[in-house]
Amino acid sequence: MEKFSSVEQLLQHSSAKKTDVTEILVGYGTCGIAAGADKVYQTLMDEVRDKKLKNIVVKKVGCLGLCYSEPNVEVLVPGLPPVLYGKVDSIMALKMLDQHVIKKRILDENIFDKPYVDVLER
Repeated sequence: MEKFSSVEQLLQHSSAKKTDVTEILVGYGTCGIAAGADKVYQTLMDEVRDKKLKNIVVKKVGCLGLCYSEPNVEVLVPGLPPVLYGKVDSIMALKMLDQHVIKKRILDENIFDKPYVDVLER
């Protein structure tokens, strides 16, 4: 594991590893599954497959720590800040995929966390 002596080094290192791959992370902890994360995950997987979308990876991840807003989905699109959507159902998942991932327009609805861009650039 690499060691960094400053935050700047860490940010430079993480920026160098960025790719053109979009990641969609579906919170798959106990609360997420109980709230319907399995349906959201399957909807996203089916849509990516059916539309033959490239450079998009849908992943199951552990608990994102926001049980009250499950199912949670974090969307990581290159060139945009990471966004955490909450209370996501299959309809919202399709809308996120179309608007946020494909058209690169962050949705105003269901956002539970969107970091400030200037914080990411420091």
